[in-house]
Amino acid sequence: MAGNRLSNWLQSSPTIKFVVIAVLALVLMIPTALVKDLVQERQQRQFEVQQEISQLWGGDQTLEGPIVSVPYSWTRTNDEGKVLRYTGILHFLPELLDATGEITPVERHRGLYKGVVYSSNWNLKGDFTLETASLNLPENAIIDWKRSEVSIGLSNSRGIQQPIRIRCGAE
Repeated sequence: MAGNRLSNWLQSSPTIKFVVIAVLALVLMIPTALVKDLVQERQQRQFEVQQEISQLWGGDQTLEGPIVSVPYSWTRTNDEGKVLRYTGILHFLPELLDATGEITPVERHRGLYKGVVYSSNWNLKGDFTLETASLNLPENAIIDWKRSEVSIGLSNSRGIQQPIRIRCGAE
């Protein structure tokens, strides 16, 4: 009879039911936490793979220029009669710059993960006015046009896959 009363009490007691539900909830939290950790690990790995693919491809690119740089020199006689030679560089930016490009997304895979990188092809057309009359140059300045250079700045040259071609004039 005592065993029967204990059995009835265990079956009808709200405290026992609450304890059993709490234990089941705690036991079920273990696989939930494991799945959550796995998802976070995979998300972190996905981010790392995307960064790695991006760096192998060439990373972010910033294109600067074009700039025409022209060296010049001048002389000056100091108070002691000694002739001093100075040099400088003139930098000319285009009066008009037309930049047209085509950007194509490229999907790269590494294991389970994928990342998107971009391939592009750019055409820059600039009109330069290489006028020196308005510049504040010394009177005896000699501009060395033969040593002129065209500069284009790139933040990361690793991503260049084809040679850069520059045309000057109507050629």
